[in-house]
Parts: sequence; structure tokens; C-alpha cells
Amino acid sequence: MEINSGSIRAMTLVIVIMSSVLVTPQVHATLTCNQVYNALKPCISYVLKPNGSVPKPCCDGISGLVKEATTTDDRRMACSCLNSAAKSAGRNVDLGPIGSIPDKCSLSIPFKISADADCSKVN
Repeated sequence: MEINSGSIRAMTLVIVIMSSVLVTPQVHATLTCNQVYNALKPCISYVLKPNGSVPKPCCDGISGLVKEATTTDDRRMACSCLNSAAKSAGRNVDLGPIGSIPDKCSLSIPFKISADADCSKVN
């Protein structure tokens, strides 16, 4: 059997998909990572250049997530999604400003936004 570059790409894709399935948190949340990411897109500009106040759309996105995350599973899912995003971006982005966003928006969330948050303790 000859292995060509197309076969290698296909095997690599299967491995990546299987890996992401294996590391996805096994919770029964109705909230998805896509919802979390979309709600927080307006925060990116502030994280990259944390000058002045947090943009209102960013605060609105976080506020909406707080309202949508009505169960422990939803809150843990949101935490896991943010944790994964922070780990991915952490090598290239200063994550310091992220943790201050909820306070600057006068919002309370049940976990710390960081790459090392323990999402299993979120209630």
C-alpha cells in the first residue's frame, strides 16, 4: 500500500478530529463554545489594546452570556470554552486585561477568565 500526501492529510485530519472529541468537556450544557466565542468577539479589540474603558458591545456580550448560562453545566461549559481560548491565545497575547473585563463592565461571573481556571469548581 502506497501512502501519498493526500492519505497523510486525511489521517492527520482524523487524528485532529478525534483529539478534539476526546478533550471536549462531557457536560450536558445547552450553551456552546461558538455562542461563547461570538458573544465575546467585541472584547478582542480591548484585549489586544487595553486602553480606556471596555467597549459596550463587549460588556453586553458578557452580560448576555451570564443570562444564558442558567445551569451549572452551562457555566462550566462557558468556563471551559474561555479556558481553552485563553490557552490557545496565551502564547501570543497578554491575557492580563481579560480578567479585568467583568469588573470594568460591572458584572459578576462565577469564575476567573484565565487559562488556568478550574472549571470543575464552577457552580
